[in-house]
Amino acid sequence: MLDDSNDIKHRNHTLAWASLTCITLALILSILVQFTNSWQTSEYDGVSYGLDSVAIDCSDPQWLWGCDDEVHAILFTDDWDDLEGEEFDMSEKKYLRGPHDNYCVNYIRMMLNWELAWGGSNSNENLEAAEHWEEKCLNSNKAGETGGIVIWMGAISALFGTTFILISNIDKTLPSNAERYGHFIAWVSGGFILLGCLTWVLMRPEPPIGYDFGMSFYMTIIAGVLAICAGFLSMFGKNKIPNED
Repeated sequence: MLDDSNDIKHRNHTLAWASLTCITLALILSILVQFTNSWQTSEYDGVSYGLDSVAIDCSDPQWLWGCDDEVHAILFTDDWDDLEGEEFDMSEKKYLRGPHDNYCVNYIRMMLNWELAWGGSNSNENLEAAEHWEEKCLNSNKAGETGGIVIWMGAISALFGTTFILISNIDKTLPSNAERYGHFIAWVSGGFILLGCLTWVLMRPEPPIGYDFGMSFYMTIIAGVLAICAGFLSMFGKNKIPNED
């Protein structure tokens, strides 16, 4: 009988700390993916997308314009007109990163200006195509921002879940024994994280040919699954490590 009791204590102890490990990893991943630029990537050019940012790998031969400060300023500036007459250090960079919405507006403007510079013309057809691309790009940015907000809600929930499960594991109590609900908060966290991921997928426009889900997308799914697993582990471990006495 004593051996059975010890086995149960050992099982609960293992499940409780495994739950804390899972929810902590979910918390870390759900925050990390907000700042990465590999939600949408392509093997055909050096551009990759985060939730609300764009990154350019200038070492990629498909990125034709290099990475000098001028290109950086043109693509990611808040106000194009502020750049007029400004001189740039043309020393090359290897990596550029900036706001997604600025990139959408400035990239197409740069393309239209270069078309004129090379003797072309901004016909109605070209302007309509440019407006369509810009609108699609901005919609993609909106999808990232909306999905990011939902994932942040999941991250905040994961923070509370981590705290509640930790307090339960060290045999402490909160007012009204709130630590008992650590497993439920973990489920809520996982639901928000996965919902944010799904929101981004459903809201984003169809990506260009060659673009696919990147590492950050899969990291977010893993974070959501870990949070849900943490809830089950905590529940089956009775959300409490038995006293040794």
